[in-house]
Amino acid sequence: MAQLLGCEYMLSVAAAVGTREGLSSEEFEVARNAESHDPKIAQALRFAKRMVENHGHVEASEVAALHEAGYGDEEIVELIGAIALNLFRNYFNLAVQTEIDFPLIRVTEPLPKAAAR
Repeated sequence: MAQLLGCEYMLSVAAAVGTREGLSSEEFEVARNAESHDPKIAQALRFAKRMVENHGHVEASEVAALHEAGYGDEEIVELIGAIALNLFRNYFNLAVQTEIDFPLIRVTEPLPKAAAR
C-alpha cells in the first residue's frame, strides 16, 4: 500500500520489518507491487490494491474471489480492517511528513540488495 500511495516512510518501515522477519529482496519487490507467489496472499494483495484504487468500492466478484482463494468471512473483515489501518498510517505519515528513521526506500527505486537477505 505504501508503494501505491507514495509513502516512503511506510515503505521504509515495511522494508526494515520485512528484512528483520527474513523477507528476501525479491519477495519484498513482488509484495510492494501487490503480488505474491502464494496464490492466497496474491488475492488478498490484489483486493487491497483495488480497495485503495477505488476508495473502498469493490465488486461482489472481488469479495467472491477472496472466498474462492480460501478466506472466510471473518478473515475478510480482518483484511478490510488491516487495509483501513494501513491506509490511515500511510495518510498520517504523508500528512505530517514523518522523518524517515529507517534506511530510506524510495518508491521509484528497487530495494537495495544490502537491505535484504
